Amino acid sequence: MNFHFVDRIISLEPGKKAIGIKHVTPSDFYLMPSTRFKDKITLMGSIVGEALGQLCSWCVIKATHAKFRPVAGIVSQAFVYGEVFLGDTIFLEIEIDKLDEEAVNWSGKASVNGQTIFQVVASVGPCLEMEDFNDPKEVLHHLQLIDRPWEGDLAQYHENFFIHPEVNLPPFSFNSLTSQNLQASSILRYDRITEIKPQQSLTAQKQLSIL
Repeated sequence: MNFHFVDRIISLEPGKKAIGIKHVTPSDFYLMPSTRFKDKITLMGSIVGEALGQLCSWCVIKATHAKFRPVAGIVSQAFVYGEVFLGDTIFLEIEIDKLDEEAVNWSGKASVNGQTIFQVVASVGPCLEMEDFNDPKEVLHHLQLIDRPWEGDLAQYHENFFIHPEVNLPPFSFNSLTSQNLQASSILRYDRITEIKPQQSLTAQKQLSIL
């Protein structure tokens, strides 16, 4: 994996299922103007599918102690339900139906604020020898960095971490950036403004990604 789209794994049952998160920040390379909302910047939809595939890969890598890694294979069905915008955090979930030394069969979905935006159904990925691609020790070290389980109820994690869709955010946020001023926004050191009280206070979020 030479480019990574899973920032943290919050739940992992090796070889069975996993839950992870991906923050969409200005440091992401695969950003583009939304085709539906002219004032918003979106992450390419294919990257959301890639993030799900990578989460599945980490689940396999953990189960096989980095002996194998799955690669892209066949997807029975893929559904795109919406876009992911700059400042969003993607909630990734995958389940493995079958895993052996030849292939992994899995399905998964990605959501933002409780709304499913991408779904993969019945995907099959061949399992290849890790040593043909990467140093297993380096891969396991990276997994150790992002495998940080949430100690508690996952439903509570989702409620506490993500901004509820009914919350009215102020107009000045990364979700309102245009492609013209995206480059200028790089001087900002936070990813999303969640509350502004003029001349009183400002509350913002900064999401950290591991390369």
